[in-house]
Amino acid sequence: MMSLRKYDGALGLLNAVLELDPNHSEAYRQRATVLRHRCRHKEAESDYNKFLELKPGTASVEKELAQLLQAQNALESAYSQSDAGEFSKVLEYVNKIVLVFSPGCLKAKLLKAKALLALKDYSNVISETGFILKEDEDNLDALLLRGRAYYYLADHDVANSTTRKDCV
Repeated sequence: MMSLRKYDGALGLLNAVLELDPNHSEAYRQRATVLRHRCRHKEAESDYNKFLELKPGTASVEKELAQLLQAQNALESAYSQSDAGEFSKVLEYVNKIVLVFSPGCLKAKLLKAKALLALKDYSNVISETGFILKEDEDNLDALLLRGRAYYYLADHDVANSTTRKDCV
């Protein structure tokens, strides 16, 4: 289900497994991975820690936990940079860290689209919001950002065509 990006279905199955067997370490690891992809960092951290309680010293899970914490810190930094109006830095944090370790993080994708809009990169706003809407077709924030990008692109096209007519 994860490979099909059916995260909610995967969470349901993993929750059912853990209800039946609360010591199923691999279910904690897989659920942590799903939660990490969904940017539910605190819950993912808890599941990674539960896995490590059951199987201490598992280097691969310790690495996944470190990546999760890095993604969480990067997302917080990206929000701070957004509040400060540093949209290029927002893109750096989101692209280089958050979406590398949490590729399904809709919060990060929305933040990226907002930064792109602020940087007047309207075509990429449309592209990014398209990815968001494929996963969540009712995402009002993505629809609003997409609408704004289309509006600004149309505005620029009208301005360019008016300028060209005036020059001729």
